[in-house]
Amino acid sequence: MITILKNTLIKDIKKLGLPTDFELLLKKGSSRYYGRYFPDDRRIFIYTFDKDTGIVYDYYHLLEQLTHEAIHHYQWVHSPSWERRKGIMHDLEFKRLLSKYMLEINILREGREKHCKQREGKIQQRH
Repeated sequence: MITILKNTLIKDIKKLGLPTDFELLLKKGSSRYYGRYFPDDRRIFIYTFDKDTGIVYDYYHLLEQLTHEAIHHYQWVHSPSWERRKGIMHDLEFKRLLSKYMLEINILREGREKHCKQREGKIQQRH
């Protein structure tokens, strides 16, 4: 199940147009983070539930967090003009990219929901 989840997340990151040359690790839970990016070894950790409450995050929450971390990866590895500034985790370009990709995730989600409803209707018509 975890392998399917990881593969689907990576597939959707590719659909968004972000690079996927990182190692994705799905972790059980954290009370401090949704995800983390480690630029030295190009690893992304995504936490699948809140350690304090036990709430398991839904797919789109995980995709949004992976997108957030993948943008960090993009800036560290694929944006030669980008420079990390002390004390600034999310610069204006990061915020612009995040806004753009969150909109694309919403479009992706709406398309899938519409497709599911259409399939439901076809199934109900058969019965």
